[in-house]
Amino acid sequence: MQNRKLAMLWTREDFCDVHLKKDTGLFPLYLSKSYGLPAEIVFTESDKGTMKTDIDGVVALTKVPKKTVFEGAPSFSIFLFFRWYSFIAPYISYIKKNRDTVSHYMFFHATDNSLILAWLVKRYNKNARIWLKMDANIAAAKGLDYLFSRQRNLKHTIKQFLFKRLFKSVDLLSTESQTIYEIILNSEVKFCKNICVIPNGIEIAKLNETFSKEKVMICVGRLGSKQKNIAVLIKALEFVDLKDWKIYLIGSRATKDYDFERAVHEFYNTCPEKKDSVIIPGNISNKEKLNEYYRKSSVFIMPSEQESFCIAAIEAGMTGNYLLLSDFSSARDFVPNGEYGYILPESKENEQNKEVMTEKLAERIQAIVDGKVDVVSNAENRAEYFREKFSIENIVNDQALKQWVE
Repeated sequence: MQNRKLAMLWTREDFCDVHLKKDTGLFPLYLSKSYGLPAEIVFTESDKGTMKTDIDGVVALTKVPKKTVFEGAPSFSIFLFFRWYSFIAPYISYIKKNRDTVSHYMFFHATDNSLILAWLVKRYNKNARIWLKMDANIAAAKGLDYLFSRQRNLKHTIKQFLFKRLFKSVDLLSTESQTIYEIILNSEVKFCKNICVIPNGIEIAKLNETFSKEKVMICVGRLGSKQKNIAVLIKALEFVDLKDWKIYLIGSRATKDYDFERAVHEFYNTCPEKKDSVIIPGNISNKEKLNEYYRKSSVFIMPSEQESFCIAAIEAGMTGNYLLLSDFSSARDFVPNGEYGYILPESKENEQNKEVMTEKLAERIQAIVDGKVDVVSNAENRAEYFREKFSIENIVNDQALKQWVE
């Protein structure tokens, strides 16, 4: 390939500042730095989108116009088609215009938009290399498995046929965790050319590697989101004697689909003696201030209903935290063989027994408080494991990515 350039096409309408420091921004940034590839992220303009024009002066940020038509029109097939096409058309124009200059394309999620655009890339430039990063939780992976498992009716057969053709345009298909990889590998999606595990990561160069552990536990996430399952943690804390330990619940308190404020109010009414032990700082947007909590905490708790990946768990692990997790897709990558934490029993995605989870979470927290579970002495080893496995600087040098780039 004569011209070398990387373009990440974000085919949803929600690209904003927060994406710049997640895998969506970090992979283009560090692939560009590591392999000398000029890089660009292309996304649809929106009212809540980022106003920045680049990432660290390395990755260009390019907005394509939003031309969605028939907003609010009836959900008839013809309206839906034109609404979809008006959204996707600017991306098609970009692919056509840059067919001689972009050598590598990156897409997120195995969606109709990503796969159709990947297919079109190959039509305009058969030598272009395409990486589809699934960013999938267990439910999404099983849904894909269901699609390809067997034919059921005419509509399903047609969709299965089309998706198989579209997937063949993908040169590298990656999952973020071993659990999702095994689901995909054991499904009919295995006809893809190259399937591998490429985890998400964070910038270790910007991480303060020193820490001093205290009798502190933290939970970091969207507290008002049902997905984060904070209700299980709050209920478990009713049964724990925290003694001189403190628990900080960090994240947005705004109600999405879980009334966090009401739950906390009821908790404090039931356990007024724990107001000084269970503390809610709310959302902390200042990264350095948030890192202070990671560095002083000994335990990180995340009882989510589902996760495609959990960046907060990586941040906690890199600062030596013992992890208390539900059995979401990447949990077993974070806690291999129970070495660096504890996975709650009966907590698999879509199979959770909330009563058992609450009971076992309370038992484990109490055991930590009582000193029956040592969460401090292995902190350095935990931090070393996470820094080696989940630093973005190391991940972009993965052999599969090297082959895809070079």
